Amino acid sequence: VGIAMTQPDGRVVSANPALCDMLQVSPEDVTQFCAADFYWDPKERNQVLADLKESGSIRRREVRLIRRDKQHFTALIDMSAVTFGGQHTLLTVVRDLTELRRHARRVSGTNELLSLFARQFTLKDYVHAAAAQVREWSGCDSVGIRSFSVDGREVLDACVGFCDGYLRGDGKLPIRSDVCPCVRVMLEDHSSMPPAGLTPRGSFVCNNTQEELRQYLADPARLPPCQVAGYQSIACVPILHRGQRLGA
Repeated sequence: VGIAMTQPDGRVVSANPALCDMLQVSPEDVTQFCAADFYWDPKERNQVLADLKESGSIRRREVRLIRRDKQHFTALIDMSAVTFGGQHTLLTVVRDLTELRRHARRVSGTNELLSLFARQFTLKDYVHAAAAQVREWSGCDSVGIRSFSVDGREVLDACVGFCDGYLRGDGKLPIRSDVCPCVRVMLEDHSSMPPAGLTPRGSFVCNNTQEELRQYLADPARLPPCQVAGYQSIACVPILHRGQRLGA
C-alpha cells in the first residue's frame, strides 16, 4: 500500500517505499515531483481535488496513474486533508488495482486447478484438464505439461492447442532432449538458453526464439521442435513440489 503526503499545491512532501516502487521513483527524488506528474490525465487530479473540497474526503476512488517509464495503471485512492507539523497537507493512500486484479486472477486460477481434483478421477485426466485450464487462464495459443523420470523416460504428457502436424504419431509433444527448453528447465541445465530469458526461480521466457535461441545452441542446425514449428514466443515453467522438480 502506497502512502503520500502532499502540499495543497500538489508538491510531494514524503512518500513511503511502497509508493516509490509503485511509481518507479527513488525515495530521494520523489519530493521533486508534484502529484499531478503521476496522473495519466492531470485533469483527473483536478476533479479529485474538487470532489475532496466538496465532500471532505475521497474513499476508494478509481484513478489512472502513470509510472516513470510511462506505463499507466489503475489505482484505488483514499484522500483526506490533515494537519501535519502545523502545515495543511493531503494524505493519500494508493493501492495498485491492476496488481490486485492480477492477484485475484491468480488466486482464481489456482482454485480452479485445485477444484479439478474433485472432477477428474485419474492423473492423466487431471493433467489434461489442467493444461486446458492453464491455456484459458494464460491466453496462450498452446500449452503442454510433461514430466520425466530420473532416467529421462517420459512418464507424463498432456497438451492442448497444438496442431496435429506438430505432435508425434501418438499425439504427444515432440522432444529433442538435448535442446528442448522444457527439458532444460526441468534438469536445471541452462547452458543452451539466453541468460536474459531466465527468471530467478528457474523459468524461461523467450519472445524471439528464431534469433535468441539459435545463437546458444551447440549445433544451430539441430533446433528444438517448437522452434522448427515456428513458435516465436515460448515460456517454460518448472513444476515444483516441496522443492523437487517434477516437470514443466
